[in-house]
Amino acid sequence: MIRYILDTTSAAEIYLVAGARAAVPVIRGLADTGLQQPSSKLKGALLITPRINKKTPQPGSEPVYIDETGLSTHPVMVLEGERTPNRWGLPHLAAALAKSGSPVETDLIAGVRGYFYMRDDQTRAEIEMTRRLDALIHDHIRKLGAI
Repeated sequence: MIRYILDTTSAAEIYLVAGARAAVPVIRGLADTGLQQPSSKLKGALLITPRINKKTPQPGSEPVYIDETGLSTHPVMVLEGERTPNRWGLPHLAAALAKSGSPVETDLIAGVRGYFYMRDDQTRAEIEMTRRLDALIHDHIRKLGAI
């Protein structure tokens, strides 16, 4: 799919955006060595509350990510909810994603839990952040472009 987009778009730059488990095919696509030319239109990926574990993590143990994690050289920005336990795993995730040289940055989304944009029981802060999700994505793609 990524190759098709790159081959058919007239856009000068392409940024991939994925949330939750949708980050898995994005990470797999970024690992494709055929997509890692410096002159490529593909400029990086924004991952929102990514869940790229290979298996359910056991409490107290290191997470095990899908095999393609860390095989990219593209810039990656990871956003995680401030009110989710996964925030504490961001340094480990960033290090795993950067193994092959990807510049990786992380940021917390204030006042929200993971999957905040999909919850039926949203808090007032989550409702507001969902309403502003397009601006959040836009702002972080600009930051991603500067990495």
